Amino acid sequence: MKRLILPFLAVLCVFGALAQSPSLRTSAMPILTNATTAAAGAAVRGLDVQKTYEAHGTTSAGAGAATVVVQGSNSGLSWSTLGTITLVLSTTDSSGSFTSSDRYQWLRANVTSISGTGATVSITAGY
Repeated sequence: MKRLILPFLAVLCVFGALAQSPSLRTSAMPILTNATTAAAGAAVRGLDVQKTYEAHGTTSAGAGAATVVVQGSNSGLSWSTLGTITLVLSTTDSSGSFTSSDRYQWLRANVTSISGTGATVSITAGY
């Protein structure tokens, strides 16, 4: 019986350690949700980790396009471009992404252009 218990406990310890590994945890932080006009979104608090910024967009009919610039700032006053995502929109979801190791205190998404019937775009930061 002891022969079975020790290997079982070792397996439990390994799986417990994997569950706590930061590289295996994934969370998503909304940066901008369902934007319909070209404008800068509200600033959100940045995270000091590598992030994947992902934009999704659709139209309610026909074709469209959207360009989203992800920006970072330490002051909340002047903004630096971290990356740009350009989407070709349709009635099915389209997406684009990029990865960044930025360490800015503040993040925002700036929709610089959006077109198409009922076009919307959202962006999240995965970490």
